[in-house]
Amino acid sequence: MRDRATEFLSRHERFHGFADVDELAAQMELLAEHGLDVLNERLLESPEEGLLDIVVEHNVGATLASRAFRQLSYEPKGMPRPVDLVGMRGGRKYQFEVKRLAAPEIDRRQHQALKEVKRQLQSVIEPVWLELVVTKAFGPEHAGDLVKSIRKAAKDSQEEQFFPSKKNCVVSYHFTKSKKLPNAGGERRRRANASQPAVPASCSTPFRHCL
Repeated sequence: MRDRATEFLSRHERFHGFADVDELAAQMELLAEHGLDVLNERLLESPEEGLLDIVVEHNVGATLASRAFRQLSYEPKGMPRPVDLVGMRGGRKYQFEVKRLAAPEIDRRQHQALKEVKRQLQSVIEPVWLELVVTKAFGPEHAGDLVKSIRKAAKDSQEEQFFPSKKNCVVSYHFTKSKKLPNAGGERRRRANASQPAVPASCSTPFRHCL
């Protein structure tokens, strides 16, 4: 299963630094043991559009398997109405329809802002790893000036930086030797969220990112 987990993470850059390959492999193994290997296949085959819906179903399936649900099946045929998951526990049959809540507008804005920061950085400086902590105030309007700040700091300092200033901080960041977040495993467990594979960190404020 580790090969399949590695394949998934290599294809979907958005999960780098948040999803651990060993945790994802263990989750895939759990699903396979409980008759839900079809969900593993769906996860690997899913295009980028709609991927998070499959990720949610994958995580919910693992949750059910770990909570003593048995005879699990995914999208079984012949049901009176379509359902995502069916399972038995305590002599009762349960049917589950899984829905992913839409991301808050602030998450979408910050995701676009970080993509723009990454794009600009890739074109102007040598590859570096950055760990950023962003606040709710961070948005696309800060991308250009933040890139200028990072370019300057890459030449002058390896200490923690505050943008635009320490007093009015919107983003703090420092340079690291690895793309993996420090203590990421502990943070993943504390911030479990069904919208990412293998319980990665969910968004909070401040939120840590690696670029």
